Amino acid sequence: MKKILTILAIASAATFAYAQGTVILQQASPLYLVSTNAAAIGGTIGVTAKTALGFDYAVLISVANFGSLVPSTDPLNAAWSGAVLTGNNYSLVAGGIAGQGGSGGAAVPGWGAPAATYTDGTEKYFMIVGWSSNLGANWATVAAKLASNWATPWGAGNAFFGSSVVGYGFSGGGAFSLPAVNLFNPTAAMPGALTSGFQLMALTTIPEPTTIALAGLAGLSLLLFRRRK
Repeated sequence: MKKILTILAIASAATFAYAQGTVILQQASPLYLVSTNAAAIGGTIGVTAKTALGFDYAVLISVANFGSLVPSTDPLNAAWSGAVLTGNNYSLVAGGIAGQGGSGGAAVPGWGAPAATYTDGTEKYFMIVGWSSNLGANWATVAAKLASNWATPWGAGNAFFGSSVVGYGFSGGGAFSLPAVNLFNPTAAMPGALTSGFQLMALTTIPEPTTIALAGLAGLSLLLFRRRK
């Protein structure tokens, strides 16, 4: 009986230790707004519009725990995981982010909650990426376009992309029963939370290869026509 209880206790502790933590990807503070460097779709230069689906966001977390080298600021670097949380425009405040899970936060796959102390190896680096929704419905799609140097067209209109600085901290939950911690609010659990917004930069559309080929043929035809004349 004692052996069974011991096994159950160990299993319970392991589950507790590796339970997913919770964080909040939602902010509307005037200090931390997201802006664009050019006239955005349905908006102007400055903070992003309140349009519900005008812009999308994703949280990337470091593969390794805090304490190793700070990951590259390149969101495509292997040091970063895929998107673990998503969000879009905050409909009440221009430039704000309304994140998955709202003000109550959401569980983060791959980011465990502190099991006993703030130094138990569950602290992570994180980065937030943002883009105009015409680039794609999810981070995987946008990352693929970014990896191809945007060779894949995104359609008509302006497009924007940008990322935050690298932050770090613990998630909520765990043995301490910590509340979900906000990625934009520095606390003991999230000492490296973001203290500023970030900018989405306008992108220039790259023509499809077929478009470039047709343009080249048209130019060649004009040259031949002039020579015959």
